[in-house]
Parts: sequence; structure tokens; C-alpha cells
Amino acid sequence: MIGVTRRKLWPQAFPYAVLASLLVALLTVSGCQSLTAGRPFSGSPAEQPIPAGRFHDVPVPSTFRLIPDRTFIFENPSLKAGILVYKGGLSVTDTANFFRDHMPANGWHLVSTFEVKDVILKFEKVGWTCDIIIRPGFEREIIIKIGPTSEGPGPSVPPPPSS
Repeated sequence: MIGVTRRKLWPQAFPYAVLASLLVALLTVSGCQSLTAGRPFSGSPAEQPIPAGRFHDVPVPSTFRLIPDRTFIFENPSLKAGILVYKGGLSVTDTANFFRDHMPANGWHLVSTFEVKDVILKFEKVGWTCDIIIRPGFEREIIIKIGPTSEGPGPSVPPPPSS
């Protein structure tokens, strides 16, 4: 009897499900617009940049802390790359604005921005690429993926010693 009731209700509920889906999509899109038009980074002392571990040219807001068990860094004399994970308390908008404001001061230029649920910022500098993923949640999460481009590492990693 329950199965029959569900079959009868589904055709009636379908237009409402479609309407609810469209409403969620509309709210998501309008929320993403506010990310790009968000207020500029305030620069309060709690939000000052600190270097991302051994990657001194990648700033991170001081309100975020490194999560060591989710972080991976590979380093040898000729190559350095890593995935660094941080958690902290700035809003997604403020965190994205922080990187937009501070990465260029370290020689990085913004290549692209992708905003849906997460915000993904792609930065490059000579020989290097850096993807920054900002995830919403109770504690915001930053995932920094950094490494050399196919042209090779930039000037922040010395070339291997000559033999």
C-alpha cells in the first residue's frame, strides 16, 4: 500500500522538486557573485600573512593552522612540490580576497578563478604553478597545491649541483 501511495504522489510532487532545485541553483549562483564582489581584505593583525611552510613565497592568513597529517611535501635538490592543508576561521570571501591581495606581492599572478561551492584560485609565476582551493564549513579549509610547471622550477629552488 505504501508503494502505491508513493507512485501516486511522485507525479504531483515532481513540479515542486524541480522548482526547489531551480531555487537552490539560483541561490548558489547569487552567492557566488557575492564572492567576487566581496569587501576587500581588511588587513587586521589576526589576518596577516605567514609563509606556507617551506614555500616562503606563498602567504597564508595567520588565522589558519597547518594540518600536518593531510600535508605532503616532496623535496630534493632539484625539485620541490607539495599539497598543504590548512584550517581556520576567515570567511570564504575574506580568504579568497586575502590570496588575491597577497599573492601578487610575492610575484604570483592570478590566472583563473572558479567559484561554485569551493573557490579555486590558480596562480602562476615563472616556472611555478599554485592552485588554492578554499572550502566552506564550520572551519574553512585551504588546500594549496604547488609545484613546478612543465618548463621547470622557478628561481626559488636552486638548480642541482654540477658534477
